Amino acid sequence: ADVARGAGAHPLRARRHQTLGPLEKQLATLEARIMELEALQKERGIRLADPAQYGDSREIALLLKSHHATQAELDVLTARWEELATAIEDARAAL
Repeated sequence: ADVARGAGAHPLRARRHQTLGPLEKQLATLEARIMELEALQKERGIRLADPAQYGDSREIALLLKSHHATQAELDVLTARWEELATAIEDARAAL
């Protein structure tokens, strides 16, 4: 009985891996990139909070531009992360 149960579970496990594996890999990649960008934004936030940075208007303009661009990328990646997380939940429920 245990052998038969194990044999029946194998195709399910393979299907689960085939379905969830790529989604989970994408999610992990997104999470890593989001963490990188969040760390970068934290560093920039500290620099933007430093009054000494405002002595060079060109430098502060570049810093603000990169801060806004990174935030825009974070917004897109976070939305994609939410979509993938929902897709994974749905796939798990369907299996």
